Amino acid sequence: KLNNHMTHLAYDNVDEFIEKQRYYSELSNKKKNIVKAVASPCWTFFKLYFLKLGFLDGWHGYIIAKIYAKYTFWKYSK
Repeated sequence: KLNNHMTHLAYDNVDEFIEKQRYYSELSNKKKNIVKAVASPCWTFFKLYFLKLGFLDGWHGYIIAKIYAKYTFWKYSK
């Protein structure tokens, strides 16, 4: 157990986070599916922004939900 608080910064900036998501989408084993490529990103955004209360984080919550929606699109469109 740690005695002090630890801050874990996985990414230096938003651009690095987006590039990692793009990279992970290329590693994904999902088959190309146009229906999922359109529907799944909408559901991902809705889930993260509204159901998981991302809107309470303001602009940051919106950006995170949008990036994960893009990742979901890339995952099913490649």
